Amino acid sequence: VDEVLRERDVKLSSVIGLGSDGASVMMGKRAGVGALLKRESAFCIQVHCVAHRAALAALDAAKAVHQVGVYKHTVSSVYSFYKHSASRTNRLRQLTATLGDEDVKSLKQQCAVRWLSLHRAVEGIKLNWPALVMELHEEAKEDVNLATIRPMVHGSVAALTQLRDSPGPEEERFQADCQNGMYRDVNVTHADDRSRQAFSNVRVRYITHLIDALHNRFPEESLSIITCFDVLLNPSRYPNAQSALQIYAEPALRTIIGHGQGIASEDDSAQCAGRENITESKQRSEVGLART
Repeated sequence: VDEVLRERDVKLSSVIGLGSDGASVMMGKRAGVGALLKRESAFCIQVHCVAHRAALAALDAAKAVHQVGVYKHTVSSVYSFYKHSASRTNRLRQLTATLGDEDVKSLKQQCAVRWLSLHRAVEGIKLNWPALVMELHEEAKEDVNLATIRPMVHGSVAALTQLRDSPGPEEERFQADCQNGMYRDVNVTHADDRSRQAFSNVRVRYITHLIDALHNRFPEESLSIITCFDVLLNPSRYPNAQSALQIYAEPALRTIIGHGQGIASEDDSAQCAGRENITESKQRSEVGLART
């Protein structure tokens, strides 16, 4: 501030007012900008922004009433639920169009220190209300089934293996439509047998690497643990009989515990190895010092 004012030939002693937000860097009594400015201009008056203070007053009142805090949390949760998922936003937009509206109205985010932003957030929910309620009901019906992950990974690997070993339907369709160096009446630059073989080699290499990457990202041990968690966390699999419930999921629980104990053992081994390396390095240093 000092530098800018000097560039404009404005003396600090001539400054008589400062408007700012309520941050301590501005309002601090000892080292705040207002306090530093007052050392140069004794008559300077610092004013905490009226609009900001009004918003903070509303925020203080909201903090004093638990129900208002819960309400604000719900509004924020609705915004975040769709903000961080393009697929959910698309479903909401499609549902809104089906209900006859032109397009989904934008959901707004509320800001903690801007009380009026809550009004905009509530208004966004109100404008999308029918489609929003229907879409959230559909979301609530979707159960997370961890047991499907393992067969999905295995199925993907099997499908990719078949695609690696022989052309898929899309490639076969393209090859059939690409005749005499033409595809849909457009000349194809690289349509000779050599180019076709080069493409085939690239396809095989890429799919092979993709299969390997899936195995690396989804090791069999990890898939087994995920399946065990589904046994524990999926209510639809719980037995109805009390006697059966008492011994339910014991094998899955043992597998998870064993996995955790294995990780702990590996960590202990790594720490022991680290301590041994440090000790060995220290001994070598001491021998070197003795020789010196």
